[in-house]
Amino acid sequence: NDYADRNVDGQVERTKSRPIVSGLLSSKQALITAASLAALAFILVLFLNTQTIYMSSVALILAIIYPFMKRYTYLPQLFLGMAFAWATPMVYSALEVDFSSITWLLYLASVVWALGYDTLYAMADRDEDLKIGVKSSAILFGENGLKMVVTFHVVVLLILFLVGQQLHLSYWFYLGLTGAATNVNHQIWVAKNCEPEKCIQAF
Repeated sequence: NDYADRNVDGQVERTKSRPIVSGLLSSKQALITAASLAALAFILVLFLNTQTIYMSSVALILAIIYPFMKRYTYLPQLFLGMAFAWATPMVYSALEVDFSSITWLLYLASVVWALGYDTLYAMADRDEDLKIGVKSSAILFGENGLKMVVTFHVVVLLILFLVGQQLHLSYWFYLGLTGAATNVNHQIWVAKNCEPEKCIQAF
């Protein structure tokens, strides 16, 4: 991600101290580091079943393309969510549990959750991103950014409620869900004026 943004991060106050921009790592060193970490991760995957090994290739593709999406789409956060959430079906595969509607509901919840929290994150950089010329969901939603963050989080909570219903989970689950909803409410209250530092704090 830092490699993809090496010519951008220096123009954003909050990211100008990142390793490549600050000179702690060269671009070559950053790529070597990323490749080494990916190789170590793949070694871990080799201890799992064949299907999960194949699925890890999708995870790798998503991880590679995500950082470049802000050049081509106003929803790079969607690709971030798809990359992070891919862990959900991979866990089902690794445990050799059949995929079900629950699998994909959890995947969808994770994707939408990323849309919510990373839009909040992007709202802090919206003005600078506009000057630089990169895209984000915060730019796409404009003044409705915080409303969309609320919408995404409500959708996540509803999906998780539906999962709880389908799995006949106990009241402990719904107590946890209530706690999550309370936390979301606090985040929105913190970011209510859409001030950059408050959006980061809420994130």
